[in-house]
Amino acid sequence: MNWKLYSQGRYLEAEPLYLEALDILERKLGANHLHTVLCRGNLQGRRDELR
Repeated sequence: MNWKLYSQGRYLEAEPLYLEALDILERKLGANHLHTVLCRGNLQGRRDELR
């Protein structure tokens, strides 16, 4: 869902979903799990693109 919002230019709506997903992954899998790291990287990549 967050990628779809992002691709539609709805950045302010997408970021909270990325943050929620990251929070869930960190709690369930840990901060260093591959999926958590990828999610964190995706979020940072989206932020970098907006600069």
